[in-house]
Amino acid sequence: MIHPAFTNKKRDMSDKNMSSEFPTVPGGARLVLKYVSKFPPPQEATSEETKLEAGTLRDASPRWLALGCREGTTAIALASKYAVSVLGVDDDAEALMAARFFHQQAKLKGSVKFRFMDLDALDLAPESFSAVISEGNQARIPLPRLVDLAQSLLRSDGLLYLLDAVWLRRPVPTYVKDVWETVERPIHTLEESCDIVREHGLEVLTAADETQALAAFYSGHLDAVREAGRRPEYSSGEMKKILLKYKHEVDVYTRHQGKKWMGYGVIVAEKPSKQGQSQTES
Repeated sequence: MIHPAFTNKKRDMSDKNMSSEFPTVPGGARLVLKYVSKFPPPQEATSEETKLEAGTLRDASPRWLALGCREGTTAIALASKYAVSVLGVDDDAEALMAARFFHQQAKLKGSVKFRFMDLDALDLAPESFSAVISEGNQARIPLPRLVDLAQSLLRSDGLLYLLDAVWLRRPVPTYVKDVWETVERPIHTLEESCDIVREHGLEVLTAADETQALAAFYSGHLDAVREAGRRPEYSSGEMKKILLKYKHEVDVYTRHQGKKWMGYGVIVAEKPSKQGQSQTES
């Protein structure tokens, strides 16, 4: 996916609405909120005083994890809409700096914290979250490993919201595959992704094709990539290599038929309760 450097440079840090205008992942916070409202995390308290103002959310005192939160836009959006405690973790220090800035500008019903952390070696207590949100992280963590992480961190009946790239069909041409996929981090079809989620202990509640979000994402960032190419800092060295890599990605998708194969999917999956697991085993 597009390197955060392009969107960071394009944004004015004083713009409080930047999170909705230039999402760093397809669909941005709006897409996550769509599925959280349709499939709310589990209820943990039933006291009338502790119920959420939104009224549609089942979880009265939840702790949610935004895995690979980048600039924190989804974490902030969730805590702005719901009275929840959200932890955003990422291994990108620059993105977390931006996240903390935008957090200061936001009006929240809940609370948000951000922590620098290796995404493949999370220093977090097991079974401590009622929701795990992962957007566009397959380029950083292989899907089986990602689902294992979520499974270990979720409480019983907790939900994983998995939003990521998927292949729309196979076989995928090499020139397309080479842009998005590596041997260590393969991309899967939506059906294959569902099978992996199930194989690693979660129950799929819904799986949806949201490829229109990917099309809008690349279309919206085409100008950003072009603009970056006119800046002196992208004219040589490592930054030029980064620019050329992501310009090629945008071009393959928008101009060279990559959109025929590359899509974007959403999976919402539940960690079975221990009681349910016992009944199944018996």
